[in-house]
Amino acid sequence: MPRTDLAVARNAKKDEFYTQLDDIAKELKYYKPYFRDKVVLCNCDDGTYP
Repeated sequence: MPRTDLAVARNAKKDEFYTQLDDIAKELKYYKPYFRDKVVLCNCDDGTYP
């Protein structure tokens, strides 16, 4: 990928998608029985988890 493509993507800020926590919580209420007694691991990039 040429360097100019990276610069265009960085400036456009349209190459990333983040789902809001509120939207996830609203959707998960429909799946509550499926998550009973389960552990869900979510990736985290803030560096606080050892």
